[in-house]
Amino acid sequence: MNYTELKTQITSYTKRADLEASIDTFIDFFEAHANATLRVAPMEVNITATPVSGLVTLPADYLGMRRVKSGTSTIQYVTPDKLLDYGTTSANVYTIVGNVLDPNTSEDIVYTYYQKVPPLSASNLTNWLIDSYPNAYLYGSVAEAMIFSKGDASIPLQLREATLNGIIKSDKKARWGGTPLRQNTSNKDVI
Repeated sequence: MNYTELKTQITSYTKRADLEASIDTFIDFFEAHANATLRVAPMEVNITATPVSGLVTLPADYLGMRRVKSGTSTIQYVTPDKLLDYGTTSANVYTIVGNVLDPNTSEDIVYTYYQKVPPLSASNLTNWLIDSYPNAYLYGSVAEAMIFSKGDASIPLQLREATLNGIIKSDKKARWGGTPLRQNTSNKDVI
């Protein structure tokens, strides 16, 4: 399914041709909900950055940080106030203020962040979410249409949430593969 086919399906499922002018809004609202709910592997993007004046501006599609590395070491998040305790030369911590990452180093860093679901439009017909889970888009957009039209949104809302929860569960299974996680007790330094 692609963007054009999705719009046709939303009209078909809602049986409301009069809502056609609002379908893009329903899709946008679903994408906003998906961005608030999902943090899965297809959303991860790796960026290599050189701090400018010690800072890195985060991309506009940034949702959350997964990992920051300096050289071969993963550096740990600390609050902005705590970063002040480390001075300006420690490369083992970072913080985020607004849309700016402060890696506390002038060295290149590699960070992995969660990227927003690329929005569908007439110029962007597909993305990873509609390619892999077209039902999520359909249920989510139909739910938004039913809320807008004061219809019964309970079933599409349940289907939307079940689908998003299924995506999260599938991602966890793919990432961790049933191997139990172990606690790392070797790092005694608590930040």
